[in-house]
Amino acid sequence: MIFLLFGVLFIIFLWTVVKTLIDYWYITVPVVALIIVYAKIKSNRARTKKDSKSTWHEREEWTRQQSAEDESSKNSRANDYDSSWSEWEKRQRRKEEKWEREYEEFLKNLKEEDERFKKWQKETDKQFKEAWDAYWRVIESYGIIRNIGKYYKVLGLDRNATLEQIKARYRELVLKWHPDRNKAGKGQATKKFTKINDAYEKIIENMRVEECTP
Repeated sequence: MIFLLFGVLFIIFLWTVVKTLIDYWYITVPVVALIIVYAKIKSNRARTKKDSKSTWHEREEWTRQQSAEDESSKNSRANDYDSSWSEWEKRQRRKEEKWEREYEEFLKNLKEEDERFKKWQKETDKQFKEAWDAYWRVIESYGIIRNIGKYYKVLGLDRNATLEQIKARYRELVLKWHPDRNKAGKGQATKKFTKINDAYEKIIENMRVEECTP
């Protein structure tokens, strides 16, 4: 019985979480997108750092091995010092030249990787900014649309009114409630006139947002 009760409570909790995520998609979707972009950037940086450390570790290990080989070679040819020393110097020079080539190649690859990372980061930042701007445009338009009905009521129109009807109604109300034409009740007329102007501006702004929003 207890397990059944916990099961029912878990299902209710899960349904509440899912419904909340669906109802507030305009917040959860950008948040998830931001988390994914941040995780990708962090992963690339960690991988670049790891590769760099690994390459340096390999170079140091190679240097130690070469040093050990050189020491062994020098000891084994102690009786023929002159010839062995000359041979060792030649071999050492070849090794140093090889190491310098490998090191230059490593620096070149590291520079190319750094340039690719900067280019990718620049593109990612641009995409992030575009997504963020689009997100705020949606949020702002949602705030306007959510309350737009009351502005239509101020003008005495319904939501299906055309732009021409809105402009005609606005001119009619402005002429009717202009403070200079209502000197007897100028205070009330001024408030009404301000509400009419505000409603008209909000409706026009909402129309522009709807035209720009894909």
